[in-house]
Parts: sequence; structure tokens; C-alpha cells
Amino acid sequence: MQALLELVFHVPHGTDVGNAIVQPMLVTLVYAFVWIDARDEESPPMTAWERLLERAWAVIVIDFLFGQVAGLALALAIAPDPVFVVLGILGCALSALLIFADASATVDDDATAWTLIPKSVVKSVATAWHAVTFSRALAIFSIQLLFFAIESGLTDLLTNAHAADPAFWGFVPLSVLVTPAFAAVTAVVYCDATAPEKQAGSSSIV
Repeated sequence: MQALLELVFHVPHGTDVGNAIVQPMLVTLVYAFVWIDARDEESPPMTAWERLLERAWAVIVIDFLFGQVAGLALALAIAPDPVFVVLGILGCALSALLIFADASATVDDDATAWTLIPKSVVKSVATAWHAVTFSRALAIFSIQLLFFAIESGLTDLLTNAHAADPAFWGFVPLSVLVTPAFAAVTAVVYCDATAPEKQAGSSSIV
């Protein structure tokens, strides 16, 4: 879809539009399949597609908001002002706490359409607010930042080389490869952290 928008139909900011819609739908589908695998009872594969249709809108909104928070945090963290750096570090910690929000929006059943997004945010923070889980969330977020830096560097390299559509070739191919893997790891960590026996024996990070 991103290739069609950017290269065929020449939609302005087609890559951004594709990233805002296609990737959240892809991660929603991955979350749904991991959720099915983690359940004790047998569920047909169609259940994952039904969950995609039911919850993708929430994941799109959550991922957009998460991107804004993480982007602002990163910008502040590399600012020359020490106060902004501290705020940026706190923002990165907040981003790590929110890393499970889209997974929660996909797999959790105890929410209505009106409460799905706020409950997912609260559930993500509550889940990540434990020493082991937070370290895993921070690791996932840090690796995501690493790949974003690689994509940005590749885009700059292609731009300086006057390649056609540098933003598309710099970001989309690598994202297509790594996004499902990140989604699967995030879902596995979330399902493991929210298992009843894990919740009973977990400890807070404070």
C-alpha cells in the first residue's frame, strides 16, 4: 500500500500516510495471532482477522500518539539545554511505559469502544511498572530507536546521492522487515507479563 501511494499514485506524503495506517494494521494482526497462540483454548485463524477489524482503529490512534510522545522525547533528549535533556530522558521512560498500549488495545477484552484507548494506556503503564517488565519494555523501545536512526541515516544517504524517493526507500523496506518481529516480541512480553501467575509475583520498579 505504501508503495502504491508513494510510487504509483504519487500521493503527497504517501510514506507517512502508509506508516500511519498500514503498519498499525500489520502489528494489530501480529498481536492478534500471538494472542490466539497464548490462549489455552483453540481459536480459528479467522478470530485474528476479526480482532483486526475490531481493534485496528484504536491501534492506529495509539501508535500515532505514541509516535508524537516518543518523537518529542527524542528531540528533547538530544537538545543542548540540560533541562531539555532531562525532560527528554523522562519522556523516553514514559514512552517505554506506553510500549504495550497497542498490544493491550488488541488483545484485552475488558473494554468498550469508548474506554478502549484510555484503558489500554493505563494497562500498559501498570504492566510495565515492574522491574523485569520495564527493563524489557525499555529494551524494545531502545532497539526501535536504533532502527529509526538507521532508517534516518539511510534516508539522508539516499537524499545526498540524489536517489528517487529517498524517504520511501530509506524507511519502508526495513520497516516491513522489522515491524512484524517487533510486534511479535512486544506481544509475547505483554502476554507473559499479564499472565495471572506473573501478576501475582511481580514487583514494582519503585
